[in-house]
Amino acid sequence: MDLAQGCSLPAGADSADASFTDRVGTTHNDGSHPPEEVRLVSGARTRPQSQARHLTLSTDGKRHPLINTAAAYTAAAGLASFVIGMVSNAHMAGSVLGLTGMAVGLAAQMMSVTRAERIVIVFGIVASFVGLGLGLAHGGFS
Repeated sequence: MDLAQGCSLPAGADSADASFTDRVGTTHNDGSHPPEEVRLVSGARTRPQSQARHLTLSTDGKRHPLINTAAAYTAAAGLASFVIGMVSNAHMAGSVLGLTGMAVGLAAQMMSVTRAERIVIVFGIVASFVGLGLGLAHGGFS
């Protein structure tokens, strides 16, 4: 078997002949050799591997520290108010966290730029709303 990947020899020719056919089907009779990437069977060129993926809310390549902080606070306050709102003795803390999480989340939603930010913010708003509702059901701000 010839070492040229994708090259076919004309009928009756051996590998010492000067003509070759490349992968596209173009026959070269000028005595040149196939390009390096055609001659190598196992040495196929590959793209360099990209850097490891990392979690980011700024998928557009720009920094948004204020919105990212607001999104993180909204998600954290939403989860905390949801958990605290289930405890009937801590209804005040659950209500306050739920209300502040919703307020910060709604303001951050108006300024958000990327889809990833909006996903985290909406998750936090919904969790804050449920936590506020549970806190109000157990006594609210009293």
